[in-house]
Amino acid sequence: MSYKIVFFDVDGTITHHEDCSIPSSTIKAIKTLKTKGIKVVAATGRPLSMCKELQELGIETFITANGGYVKHIQEVIHKVPIDKNILQEVVEFAKIENSGLSFYTEEFCMNGV
Repeated sequence: MSYKIVFFDVDGTITHHEDCSIPSSTIKAIKTLKTKGIKVVAATGRPLSMCKELQELGIETFITANGGYVKHIQEVIHKVPIDKNILQEVVEFAKIENSGLSFYTEEFCMNGV
Protein backbone atom coordinates (compact mmCIF):
# COMPACT_ATOMS: atom_id res chain seq x y z
CA MET A 1 0.00 0.00 0.00
CA SER A 2 1.31 3.43 -0.93
CA TYR A 3 0.49 6.37 1.34
CA LYS A 4 0.29 9.96 0.08
CA ILE A 5 -0.89 11.76 3.21
CA VAL A 6 -0.90 11.19 6.98
CA PHE A 7 -3.08 13.09 9.44
CA PHE A 8 -2.01 13.54 13.06
CA ASP A 9 -4.00 14.73 16.02
CA VAL A 10 -1.90 17.12 18.12
CA ASP A 11 -2.59 17.18 21.84
CA GLY A 12 -1.88 13.76 23.32
CA THR A 13 -0.75 12.37 19.96
CA ILE A 14 2.08 14.49 18.51
CA THR A 15 2.55 16.22 21.85
CA HIS A 16 2.82 14.44 25.20
CA HIS A 17 -0.43 14.58 27.18
CA GLU A 18 1.23 15.85 30.38
CA ASP A 19 3.87 18.38 29.36
CA CYS A 20 3.09 19.03 25.66
CA SER A 21 6.61 18.03 24.64
CA ILE A 22 7.17 16.36 21.28
CA PRO A 23 8.96 13.00 21.62
CA SER A 24 12.08 12.50 19.51
CA SER A 25 10.46 9.40 17.98
CA THR A 26 7.59 11.58 16.70
CA ILE A 27 9.98 14.17 15.30
CA LYS A 28 11.88 11.38 13.54
CA ALA A 29 8.67 9.83 12.17
CA ILE A 30 7.48 13.16 10.75
CA LYS A 31 10.86 13.79 9.12
CA THR A 32 10.86 10.28 7.66
CA LEU A 33 7.37 10.73 6.20
CA LYS A 34 8.32 14.08 4.66
CA THR A 35 11.53 12.60 3.22
CA LYS A 36 9.43 9.92 1.52
CA GLY A 37 7.25 12.62 -0.04
CA ILE A 38 4.25 11.89 2.15
CA LYS A 39 2.18 14.94 3.11
CA VAL A 40 1.88 15.44 6.87
CA VAL A 41 -1.20 17.22 8.20
CA ALA A 42 -1.86 18.34 11.77
CA ALA A 43 -5.53 18.23 12.77
CA THR A 44 -6.34 19.95 16.05
CA GLY A 45 -8.80 21.90 18.11
CA ARG A 46 -6.07 24.49 18.64
CA PRO A 47 -6.03 27.74 16.71
CA LEU A 48 -3.21 28.08 14.18
CA SER A 49 -1.49 30.69 16.36
CA MET A 50 -0.81 27.88 18.87
CA CYS A 51 0.85 25.54 16.34
CA LYS A 52 4.27 27.18 15.99
CA GLU A 53 6.19 24.15 17.31
CA LEU A 54 4.50 22.02 14.65
CA GLN A 55 5.38 24.46 11.90
CA GLU A 56 8.99 24.25 13.12
CA LEU A 57 8.83 20.48 12.45
CA GLY A 58 8.09 21.24 8.80
CA ILE A 59 4.37 20.56 8.87
CA GLU A 60 2.80 22.79 6.23
CA THR A 61 -0.86 21.81 6.33
CA PHE A 62 -3.12 22.44 9.31
CA ILE A 63 -6.74 21.69 10.09
CA THR A 64 -7.27 23.90 13.13
CA ALA A 65 -10.00 25.30 15.36
CA ASN A 66 -11.82 21.94 15.25
CA GLY A 67 -12.06 22.17 11.46
CA GLY A 68 -12.98 25.85 11.37
CA TYR A 69 -9.71 26.97 9.73
CA VAL A 70 -7.64 25.00 7.23
CA LYS A 71 -4.38 26.24 5.74
CA HIS A 72 -1.80 24.71 3.39
CA ILE A 73 1.47 26.65 3.27
CA GLN A 74 0.17 30.21 2.61
CA GLU A 75 -3.26 29.31 1.20
CA VAL A 76 -6.34 29.33 3.40
CA ILE A 77 -8.39 26.43 2.06
CA HIS A 78 -11.37 26.70 4.40
CA LYS A 79 -12.55 29.04 7.14
CA VAL A 80 -15.71 29.49 9.15
CA PRO A 81 -15.68 33.00 10.61
CA ILE A 82 -18.14 33.95 13.33
CA ASP A 83 -20.74 36.50 12.29
CA LYS A 84 -19.91 39.87 13.89
CA ASN A 85 -23.41 40.25 15.34
CA ILE A 86 -23.26 36.85 17.01
CA LEU A 87 -19.79 37.61 18.33
CA GLN A 88 -21.01 40.87 19.84
CA GLU A 89 -23.89 39.05 21.54
CA VAL A 90 -21.48 36.49 23.00
CA VAL A 91 -19.19 39.25 24.28
CA GLU A 92 -22.11 41.06 25.91
CA PHE A 93 -23.37 37.83 27.49
CA ALA A 94 -19.88 37.06 28.84
CA LYS A 95 -19.73 40.52 30.42
CA ILE A 96 -23.11 40.03 32.08
CA GLU A 97 -22.04 36.62 33.38
CA ASN A 98 -18.58 37.92 34.37
CA SER A 99 -16.95 35.26 32.21
CA GLY A 100 -13.72 35.52 30.25
CA LEU A 101 -13.38 34.82 26.54
CA SER A 102 -10.36 33.83 24.49
CA PHE A 103 -9.92 35.19 20.96
CA TYR A 104 -7.62 33.83 18.29
CA THR A 105 -6.57 34.79 14.80
CA GLU A 106 -3.90 33.15 12.69
CA GLU A 107 -1.11 35.15 14.32
CA PHE A 108 -2.70 36.40 17.54
CA CYS A 109 -4.28 35.07 20.67
CA MET A 110 -5.85 36.97 23.53
CA ASN A 111 -7.06 35.27 26.63
CA GLY A 112 -9.62 37.36 28.48
CA VAL A 113 -9.97 35.05 31.46
